[in-house]
Amino acid sequence: MNTKPRKTTYETTNRIVYDGRAFELNRLLTIEVRRADDLYTFENELLGIVGYGKTRDEARDAFNMEFACCWDSVAMVDDAAILTPDAERLGNSMRNRVLKITVL
Repeated sequence: MNTKPRKTTYETTNRIVYDGRAFELNRLLTIEVRRADDLYTFENELLGIVGYGKTRDEARDAFNMEFACCWDSVAMVDDAAILTPDAERLGNSMRNRVLKITVL
């Protein structure tokens, strides 16, 4: 198997856009961007969110989709008792980070 060396860079953003919504963040989010073989990975280890794609844009879109999904399914849960401790920490972290959501 011929594996190309992994290249890692970083992006920062204070805005996540997905599916007609813009999540405005109150501080920069650092995203580790890796490329190995023909696959890009966007990851924020603190939130545990990862997106994969064949291109950089596909990986960024996948990351943004995962962020929005975590917001909807974890951060917006009314009854924290149904969440695991890890999910509760993720929800708290996301609620503390998102300043506002704008419908585009």
